Amino acid sequence: MKAKTRDRLLRLRKRLVNRVAILPTLLTLGNLCSGFGAIVYASRGQTEQAGWMIFLAMLFDALDGKVARITKAATTFGGELDSLCDVVSFGVAPAFIALTLMSTPTPVIPSKFLWLVCALYAACAALRLARFNVENAPDDQAHQSFTGLPSPAAAGVVTSTVLCYLSLLGDGEAASSAHMFPRCLPYVVLLAGLMMVSRVSYSHVVNRLFRGRRPFTTLVEIVLVGVLIALRPEGTLFVAFITYFLAGPIRHAWGALHAKPAELPAPPAVANPEPKPESKPEAP
Repeated sequence: MKAKTRDRLLRLRKRLVNRVAILPTLLTLGNLCSGFGAIVYASRGQTEQAGWMIFLAMLFDALDGKVARITKAATTFGGELDSLCDVVSFGVAPAFIALTLMSTPTPVIPSKFLWLVCALYAACAALRLARFNVENAPDDQAHQSFTGLPSPAAAGVVTSTVLCYLSLLGDGEAASSAHMFPRCLPYVVLLAGLMMVSRVSYSHVVNRLFRGRRPFTTLVEIVLVGVLIALRPEGTLFVAFITYFLAGPIRHAWGALHAKPAELPAPPAVANPEPKPESKPEAP
């Protein structure tokens, strides 16, 4: 009996895998190919192109889930594939880009420490995505916040820091202030990795901005950010991702400082207490 039930489950799983949503799966694979392209560009020394490939992977990652829910084609297979692709695009690729940038031409920090930090970041990204798969709720209404820094945001923090550094190097007036970036980047990579596996809550920006009705000022703010990205993409993305990165710990610390102390439970009421016998005065 148990063998028949097991065979039936295996046939059902094979049937589910054979029925794949084409468009969301292609978008998810676009995420993977973009991450692979970032690694290829970084290995050739084309760090700027590699950084922009990470942001292209973010675009594919944002689209595949939305398209799957709109077309009612969201499946467990698609969720698992998305996490596997995210490990490459937002775990391995940003770590490799940061490592290649910090290792050339002359590393200002010991190379073993750089290798260890970048490997730790990639490991934290894999752990973050595995935990997300286990704790993820299928209800889209529940996706208003994340536990820990999302892996695309962590990749954005690392990559935007790299792109901002390269942008400052190309600017003659600001090139003198760019020397601090290679020294700070290992610690940015380390903190981004640790925040991914933390329990600090981060808002789901896309769902909070684009779900339901919002004030007119929200539209103005989005347009303003779009204009700034068009004018100075590297600096704007750097400020945006660093602000999001710091917002989680600041909000967490603020909530811990202003948390109300837990009220002690009231003692249980005694029903119909028996009257104490009155003490009689002793005879003289």
